[in-house]
Amino acid sequence: MEKVDIIVTNKKSMVDYLILLGVADNATPVVKKATVVDILGKYVAGTLPLHLACYTRRIIEVPLNIPKNKRRNKLNATSIKKYAGEPRYYEINMLPAMTLAIEGV
Repeated sequence: MEKVDIIVTNKKSMVDYLILLGVADNATPVVKKATVVDILGKYVAGTLPLHLACYTRRIIEVPLNIPKNKRRNKLNATSIKKYAGEPRYYEINMLPAMTLAIEGV
């Protein structure tokens, strides 16, 4: 499995879970907030707004279905595994505004 180039999260437990999944290792850089410079052309783990995601090569997201009564609790990697859905992979491209105008979007 291909390893990500960088992880964008503020949760250590998510980093640990991504390592358990085999998509990251202890040497994978982690940032709490990403800039275009951090993610440009890279394979990224995390959740990014579209205006940043379009600069990545690919993104992996782990959707979490955490019950409301557990959301304020600190979770460890084992707890995340319990609430995690299947990883989702995205490749997002920004279309030039002119292309959208020509296509009538």
